[in-house]
Amino acid sequence: MNPETFTVDGDRLTFELAELGKIGLGDDGGYYREAFSQADLDGRTLVEGFMEEAGMTVTRDAAFNTVGRYAGENDFLPPIVIGSHTDTVPCGGNYDGVLGVLSGIALVRALHSNGTRLKHPLEVINFSGEEAVSPGGTFGSRVMTGHFEEGLLDQIVYSDETFRELLERVGIIIENLSTIERKKGSVAAYVELHIEQGGNLDADGISVGVVDGIVGFRRYRLVFSGRANHAGTTPMDRRDDALVKAARFVVGVKETAEKFGIVGTVGTLEVTPGAPNVIPGSVELSFEMRGLDDSVIDQAQERLTSFSRELDASFEKFSHKPPIISNKVIVAALQEGCRRAQLEYVVMPSGAGHDANLMATICPVAMLFVPNKDGISHSKEEYCTPEACVNGANALLQGIIELDLKI
Repeated sequence: MNPETFTVDGDRLTFELAELGKIGLGDDGGYYREAFSQADLDGRTLVEGFMEEAGMTVTRDAAFNTVGRYAGENDFLPPIVIGSHTDTVPCGGNYDGVLGVLSGIALVRALHSNGTRLKHPLEVINFSGEEAVSPGGTFGSRVMTGHFEEGLLDQIVYSDETFRELLERVGIIIENLSTIERKKGSVAAYVELHIEQGGNLDADGISVGVVDGIVGFRRYRLVFSGRANHAGTTPMDRRDDALVKAARFVVGVKETAEKFGIVGTVGTLEVTPGAPNVIPGSVELSFEMRGLDDSVIDQAQERLTSFSRELDASFEKFSHKPPIISNKVIVAALQEGCRRAQLEYVVMPSGAGHDANLMATICPVAMLFVPNKDGISHSKEEYCTPEACVNGANALLQGIIELDLKI
């Protein structure tokens, strides 16, 4: 039988989404499967059962990542890995992360039910602690790729205990985390299917997005100085208003982002002394820029640095995560998978981070997006139609079959 004619069992995928959707559902309609909560652990156990039923050998590693393995014809080859997560933000939805894990299982089930194995072994990984309710987020993939910072263990988490205390309470042995680290070259390729978190596919009526990269971001902090004075007695032409300077910069961020085709967002403003009858004497502002080309962000940063000097403001970059460019071979395979599944697709970037960011440090990566209603995610309003879920899983199936031949 030709694997290119295989399709996933859509009814089974819809059933598994619904079954997992019974775990961690709050009275307000949102999901509460925060990292390492009982609901998260219960959901993880359920998904491990789905993996076993689909024909995989299942293990749970020292970081509580669930790894389902489906042997290949040459089981000594490094595996093709499909991954995402089933934990949620508080009052989140049942598709962010979840669809990627369950679509990987659906893919393996389609192969197994037809008695077919690919050249490479396949692994479906349900990463632990992806959402940032655990310090830094992407806990499981950070540990697996050797990027976890032990200083995060002392931070307080949602359960009003340190991260270390939470992990130890559920049975994770901190000293064993390093044992699961995978080295560069140990994975043939990593692919992650996810709902699109921007609404473009939904608005344009396109079935699949093939992700050509994950944008990098830079975050900055500025302080604008002025002179605090009485708001009622100081004439407008004799004021040194720090907030007016900051307001000009806020508009400058918007105009710069539009000029360079990236996104820029001012997220915080702290006005001192912060009273309606006092002219602001100081304003601290933070903002970020995101884009797929570091050189373009360099230009935007230079423009805004110069503008900050004109406004006599300090300018500090305090965070920088470079873009991740998808592997061209994987992208081409996923495009071919969409064509075989007879699905319209578009090549697009991801504006949000994923476990793929970490996996890119040890292997080539790429992603698939499917439309969700209005692009809403991290919300109880998050919704992806059964048709969109099944379409994505079929594109993933055919893309992985093609990828297996190309690497």
